[in-house]
Amino acid sequence: MQAYKNKCKHSIMYRHSKDKHKDFEGKTKFTMKITGIYRNDPTLRQVSEGTKIKNTDNKLIINNKTEWNSGGIININIIKT
Repeated sequence: MQAYKNKCKHSIMYRHSKDKHKDFEGKTKFTMKITGIYRNDPTLRQVSEGTKIKNTDNKLIINNKTEWNSGGIININIIKT
């Protein structure tokens, strides 16, 4: 929030406000919600977040899919033989 308030060009919230709400730059209201609790399991949180980002329409998301410079989630199918 501080980066957004300071109009930091690295703030995803500021970039979204500037790109999508030009008339309201710096005054856009954001809402956030908890979508999961991952006690002491950062890997599960990261995989869950990556999956949610991947499955969300690009028009509805403000995350930059490449902001962490990481690869995508790999789909694995296990076939029992």
